[in-house]
Amino acid sequence: MAQMANLLQARSETLSVFKIGFFKNKYVIGAILFSIGLLFVFLYVPFFQRYLHMAPIDGRDWLVVIGATLAVFLFEEARKADLK
Repeated sequence: MAQMANLLQARSETLSVFKIGFFKNKYVIGAILFSIGLLFVFLYVPFFQRYLHMAPIDGRDWLVVIGATLAVFLFEEARKADLK
């Protein structure tokens, strides 16, 4: 998930994603949604759980994932703001 935040940030070395716009590149948004969709399928569909040896994670774990993802996103935003 942190890589999805990094993908949004990697579109420009100096411009904030808020200046570029989140939805300017439909392929990036599609890739992010596809990747997150696959992650949910692998985590929550029993067939994939059995063969990929994965287990679903609970809400507390998702909070950690979201926190780490936001940390990556906000760090890059701060770095880009500091370049100006």
